[in-house]
Amino acid sequence: TMEILFKGIPGDVGIGTSSPAVDLHVASTNARFRIENTGSSIAAVELIPGGETNPLYIYADATRNLIFQDHSSERMRIDSSGRLLLGSTTARANFFNSTVAPQFQLEGSGDFDRQAAIISSSSTAARGSVLILGHQKSGANGGNTASAANDSVGVLSFQGNDGTQFVECARIAGDIDNATPGAN
Repeated sequence: TMEILFKGIPGDVGIGTSSPAVDLHVASTNARFRIENTGSSIAAVELIPGGETNPLYIYADATRNLIFQDHSSERMRIDSSGRLLLGSTTARANFFNSTVAPQFQLEGSGDFDRQAAIISSSSTAARGSVLILGHQKSGANGGNTASAANDSVGVLSFQGNDGTQFVECARIAGDIDNATPGAN
């Protein structure tokens, strides 16, 4: 259990501290904040910027999706499988004539809604943005094991939908030749 202490200024609440630095300050060696809705299928945080009347929401639904929404529309979701979805509430799992569901999916219906940009804004760098497609063989995130001969390092795949699924019609691939890679 934690002691709830109130600072002299109305509105400042300290839990585990007698000197809250913000309106609600939780101080603990295992500080966690829980919002539990026992009467509904969602638990939400409602944010209202100064001067606004329409809130922004961050909430978790009954199927363990984390959803970011403005007052009227969902803007982004991290689904229960950890995929980041922008412009869609459901992950597509029909790429490569199969059931492939990429971890990052951006979807839009307007001319500019389906575009992505990587922008370099450095005043000193002479180079622009870089998109890196990389590969290593450890089998674990954060690994650093050398790729092997004939491995595919990255692919840009161009796919069209045949009415049921996305089918690859062209690709640009970066493959290691048949020699064994070494340091540098």
